[in-house]
Amino acid sequence: MNIEMHSNKKLKEINEEFQKRFPYLKLAFFEKDHAPGEVSASDDIINLNKTLGEFGSNITDWVVNGLTVVEDLEKGFQDNTGLAVQVMRKSGDIWLQTSRTDYLTLAEQNAKGRGSNEPLPGEDLGDYREQE
Repeated sequence: MNIEMHSNKKLKEINEEFQKRFPYLKLAFFEKDHAPGEVSASDDIINLNKTLGEFGSNITDWVVNGLTVVEDLEKGFQDNTGLAVQVMRKSGDIWLQTSRTDYLTLAEQNAKGRGSNEPLPGEDLGDYREQE
């Protein structure tokens, strides 16, 4: 998957392209960076209608695929665009920051999301929620 990035591209468009490939994941953009294994504060979240150009980014192209490790993706966004990013994984009706599992690939994270959202045939999960 190639994510084409340019100064006029909205963060929302980047996230939509990302979610087409990884439907149980999404990207959240933050004003402040976080260390590996840490979570970001919801107060620092950036509006997805902003463009990369509003942050001074001049990146033109970047390749992301299922073998990309979450930590590398988040660091790559910081290094290449100056934006702090958290990969979020769907778990039922909520989105979890993948802070404790940043060592997994995007494909592995997406599979975890699929597994926590699609019960096995005949299985009733009740009010179960995966917690990290």
